[in-house]
Amino acid sequence: LWQALEIAQAKDFVSEKEGLLDALVEAGGRNFSGGQKQRLSIARAVLRQAPFLILDDATSALDTITESKLLKAIRENFPNTSLILISQRTSTLQMADQILLLEKGELLAVGKHDDLM
Repeated sequence: LWQALEIAQAKDFVSEKEGLLDALVEAGGRNFSGGQKQRLSIARAVLRQAPFLILDDATSALDTITESKLLKAIRENFPNTSLILISQRTSTLQMADQILLLEKGELLAVGKHDDLM
């Protein structure tokens, strides 16, 4: 569990909570920020070690540095997992092997970040 929290960049704030892994979670997760809730959800997802991981705007509340560390950790720890990122933030997609650009459900372009920019 701690490894999943570390990959999701959540280990630090969880270890600061009273009770650590047994800390109280208020209704709706009110005692966590939006970014913290996203990182906890990602930690939960990586625990499954599934062959596919789909992150649909899952890092939108994170700053770009934390997001970059998180995505790097996923790639390093799960090299055989196909990661599907859905994002409106171009910085999120810079490390992608392939980007599919969609508009109103129509495929407009396919390529690497540098090719599409």
